[in-house]
Amino acid sequence: MSVIANTTVISNFACIGQLELLRRLHSQIYLAMEVYQEIQTGLADGYQFYQTLEEQIYPWQETGWIILTSMVEEAEFLRFSELPAKLHPGEASSLVIAQQRGWLLLTD
Repeated sequence: MSVIANTTVISNFACIGQLELLRRLHSQIYLAMEVYQEIQTGLADGYQFYQTLEEQIYPWQETGWIILTSMVEEAEFLRFSELPAKLHPGEASSLVIAQQRGWLLLTD
């Protein structure tokens, strides 16, 4: 089963230097583009623990185990627009992708 993680999960494991633990549990994890954008914002805001993340993301790294994905189906965009505005875009897109594709969602 495919697995997608939201920003908080990636942040928490990156913050404590334990992304490898996630990799051992799930050899591949998908990351919504909205989550990636939130991580880039965090990096710009000074969250240095994100610095090594790019080295693990496919397609930036051919051997990356964290794979970028995005909403592509009309049903995904429709469901995304129906979610409460209080959800962050990364959280909402991860939820929608997991629900629409039958994937496991890693969240807080």
